[in-house]
Amino acid sequence: MNDFIIEKVSFKPKLKSPILIEGFPGVGNVARIVVDFLINKLKAKLYLRVYSKYFPNTSFINEDNLIDLPKVEFYYYKNKKGKDLVFVIGDTQPGESNLSYDFCNMVLDITQSMDIKEIITLGGIAASSPESKPKVYGAVTHKEYLSKLTKIGVNFDRKGVVVLIGAAGLLLGLGNLRSMKGFTLLAETLNQNKLGFAAAKSILEVLNKYLNLSVPLDSLNPLISDQKQNLEHKKLIKKIKEQEELSHLSEHRYIG
Repeated sequence: MNDFIIEKVSFKPKLKSPILIEGFPGVGNVARIVVDFLINKLKAKLYLRVYSKYFPNTSFINEDNLIDLPKVEFYYYKNKKGKDLVFVIGDTQPGESNLSYDFCNMVLDITQSMDIKEIITLGGIAASSPESKPKVYGAVTHKEYLSKLTKIGVNFDRKGVVVLIGAAGLLLGLGNLRSMKGFTLLAETLNQNKLGFAAAKSILEVLNKYLNLSVPLDSLNPLISDQKQNLEHKKLIKKIKEQEELSHLSEHRYIG
């Protein structure tokens, strides 16, 4: 088996100054939630699928009881109000360093074949006590982004973003070596093992402004509300059971 098997689903689209937006699993699955949400809301079209021996040796049983291999998919959306968009979304990404480099170079090969010169990666930051509205932090490949992103609510505080792990960082770093530019958006999420719907909404608000989109985000509110209610219930039970005062834990952040 080749390292990567590429299955073209449709003809290569003709796109206008396309931007790549990455949505791989990570902390709170924030990137995956954001990109999956945009693909559905914008009715983006599937271009190709990628399979690899680098992915886990598992298969999924879908809603039709059919077997699905882990995969990465590229979708595209023709944006009448701005630059066209290409979304790359996956069930997984390699964890080992050398495989991660090979994986990201494969993604960039496809990216270059679609004449994409700008990349946006996404992710979550696990924080012990994020604010009611999660902050969005950023890091860029070129200083030209700093002013524009700051104006639309992105924070550039190295206390929030110190290191990027996996595709969120490598796609930008390796892409920069190929004369591509871009930035990452990372939002605070309460627990790296919980789905970060509130964090995803914060990032979507930034993307709506940057990409000149008008994607409604109200459908995320019930998901965010349910998580908050469950969290409050758990806090109450924990408070009743505890007989001693909890020590204050220092905040830890993880990038993924």
